Amino acid sequence: MDEKNKRSILYEDGVRDFVSFAKTKLGGSACPCPCKNCRNRFRLEYDVVEDHLNLNGIDLSYRVWVLHGERRFANFDGASVVGNMEEINTEEEGAWNRELC
Repeated sequence: MDEKNKRSILYEDGVRDFVSFAKTKLGGSACPCPCKNCRNRFRLEYDVVEDHLNLNGIDLSYRVWVLHGERRFANFDGASVVGNMEEINTEEEGAWNRELC
């Protein structure tokens, strides 16, 4: 959500996408409201959250939406770490084998 112009179609679409994401991930009829005034302290119905975000804007310090179903390490690729560790271990084994010979 780009908050530069809360009346823009882009901002309103972002708010709708956020609320839709939260509904999908959390279910139920309410979620914490991340607007600048509520700051996730109050659970409100989704349509009220949408209104608050359109009127007040989102709390800009709330970047990873963990209270709304986003995973904290969503971009973490554990497979690449494992692959890198295997490369390091293989290199160390090769060096150790050369020292023994």
